[in-house]
Amino acid sequence: MAKELELWTRARRIDAAVVKAFVDFAAGDGAGKEALRADLRADLHDFAVGLAGGSEPGPVERELIETASLCWFWLRLAEFQVSAGDHQGVTLHQSEHAEKRVERAHRRLLATLRTLAQVRKLGVPTIQVNVANQQVNLAGTS
Repeated sequence: MAKELELWTRARRIDAAVVKAFVDFAAGDGAGKEALRADLRADLHDFAVGLAGGSEPGPVERELIETASLCWFWLRLAEFQVSAGDHQGVTLHQSEHAEKRVERAHRRLLATLRTLAQVRKLGVPTIQVNVANQQVNLAGTS
C-alpha cells in the first residue's frame, strides 16, 4: 500500500509540474508576471471545476478532467499565438504550421471530452422498463 501511495504522490507532483510549466510558458519571462500566472492558474482551475459539474469525480474521471483542462489551456494558447502571429508578419509556412498546432490541440481536447463523456455515461446506471408493451429507458443518478 505504501508503494501505491508513493506512486500516487509522485504522479500528483508531475501533474503540478506540468501545470506550472504550461503557465510559465504562457506567461513568459520577466518580472511582474505573477498576477498573470495566478490568473492563468485560476482559469485552468475554473475550467476543471466546470467540467466536474459540482460532483466529486472518481479517479479516472478526475484524470480526464485534468487532461481536458490542459488540452483546453494549450488550445487557447495556440489560438492566441496564431492571432498574435497574424499581426507580426509571419511567413505563410509559419502560419500554416501554427494553424496545424491549433487543429491538433482541438482534436486532443475533443477526444478527451468524448472519452470523459463515455466514462460518465458508463458510470450512470440505466433501467429498462416495459410499460404497455413500450420500452422506456431511464437513466438514473448515483
